[in-house]
Amino acid sequence: MPKRTEGGRLARRVGQDARPPFRNPNSLQPKPLTALFSSLVVFAERGDSSEKITFEKNMKKIQLLIGIALLFTACPAQAQNASPLDAPESAALTSLVENRGDDSKLRPSRKITYKTVGERELQLHIFEPSDMKPDDRRPCFVMVHGGGWVEGSPSKFYRFVSLFSKMGWVGIGVEYRLKRRDGATPFECVQDVRSAVRHIRGQATKLGIDPRKIVVSGASAGGHLALGTALFDGQDDAGDDLAVSCAPDALVLLFPVVDVSTEGFGNDRCGEKWMTISPLHQVRSQMPPTLIFHGAKDKVAPFKGAQLFVAAMRQAGNQCELVVNENATHSYFDSDPAVIFLETMKKMCEFLKGHGFFMAGEMQKKI
Repeated sequence: MPKRTEGGRLARRVGQDARPPFRNPNSLQPKPLTALFSSLVVFAERGDSSEKITFEKNMKKIQLLIGIALLFTACPAQAQNASPLDAPESAALTSLVENRGDDSKLRPSRKITYKTVGERELQLHIFEPSDMKPDDRRPCFVMVHGGGWVEGSPSKFYRFVSLFSKMGWVGIGVEYRLKRRDGATPFECVQDVRSAVRHIRGQATKLGIDPRKIVVSGASAGGHLALGTALFDGQDDAGDDLAVSCAPDALVLLFPVVDVSTEGFGNDRCGEKWMTISPLHQVRSQMPPTLIFHGAKDKVAPFKGAQLFVAAMRQAGNQCELVVNENATHSYFDSDPAVIFLETMKKMCEFLKGHGFFMAGEMQKKI
C-alpha cells in the first residue's frame, strides 16, 4: 500500500481514536494533546513490532516535551486563585496542627453505611464540628485513602478530616472495596467512591453539608479515585441515582496516580481497558479547581505524569496548581509528617479560601 494512502488512513483513524469514550457530547473543548498522543500509540500497536517500538519511543518523548512546555507557558488567565492566610489565620492553624495530639487516637463522630455490596457494608467515617447543629450547611472535606487499590484504611488520613472538622467543616473518610479483602478491581474502586460522593450530596441536608461545597481529596491510588468522581463518567454502580452528581466542587490531591498506562502506575491491575480510567487520558474542560502535591523524585506515581496532567488540565481551560516537593519520593508524608503536614494544610487552606470555601473571617472563628 502506498505510504501516502497509509498516512491518510492513519490521520483519519487517529481522529476517531482520540475521542475519549465518555466525553460529554455537549462539550466543545479541544482534545488534549496527551489524549491524541496516547491514541497514536494505541493505533501504532497494530503495525509491525519494530515500527511500533520506534513509534512509541518517539511519541513518548514528544508527549513529555510538549506537556512540560505547556506547563510552563500556561496563559495568565489560568493562574491559580490561592488566597494567602492572614496572620491570625496562620497562627490559629499552626496552633491546631501542633496541638492536635496523638493521631492514632483519633476516632470519627460516627459511621454510616453508604452502600452494601453482598455482605460488605461500605461506610463513611464522619468527623463533625463540636458545635454542629441540625440545620447547619457546612462545607465538606472528603478523603480517599491510598494503597494501590489493594489495601488501606480511612484511618490513615484521619488527621486531615479531623483537622477540617475543627475548622468548622464536616470531614469524611471513605471506605471502598479493595483487592486483598474483597477481590475488587480498580474499576470497582472507582464505582464505590463515585457512589460515596453521590450519597454525601444526596443526603447533604441530613448530614448538615452544603452540597455546593464538597471537596474531594485523595492520596496515591486514592487520588486516582478522587479524580474519578470528576472524570470517569459511565463508571457507575447499577444502583446509583445518576440524577445526583458525584462531581466535587474542588479537588485536593496528594501524590496521585494520574497515569495508569505502562508509563505510570497500575497498568497491569487495570487491564486492557486502562485508558477509560486513566486521568491523564480523560482530561476535559469544566473540571473543578484542582490542587496537586507531588514529589519530584516520585517513582511510584511518576512525577512526569503529574507534570503532563497539569499541562493537559490547563490546556483544556481548567484551573490546576502543582505544588512540588523537590526532594520527596512517594508518600512523603511518612518521612517528616509534622513539618510537611503543617505546610500542606496551609497551602490547602489558601487554595480553598481563594475558591470561596472560607468566608471572610470564618477561619479565625472556627480555628
